[in-house]
Amino acid sequence: MAGSVAVAGGRIVGIELLSPARRLEDLAEVARRHGLDYEASRSAARAALAAPDRRVTIDVAARVIA
Repeated sequence: MAGSVAVAGGRIVGIELLSPARRLEDLAEVARRHGLDYEASRSAARAALAAPDRRVTIDVAARVIA
């Protein structure tokens, strides 16, 4: 992965990708390695690409089963 994963208090608090528009597929490996929700991570990355130079914060709850 070209980037970094920030950990505080035993939990991931940030993911940084270099050239994210070309490297979104790297999130699949990060999600697998760290037990993250890939779909939520990819959605947050796309939101960050849509609003460059701004912090994007997400809160992901458990999947709702209807």
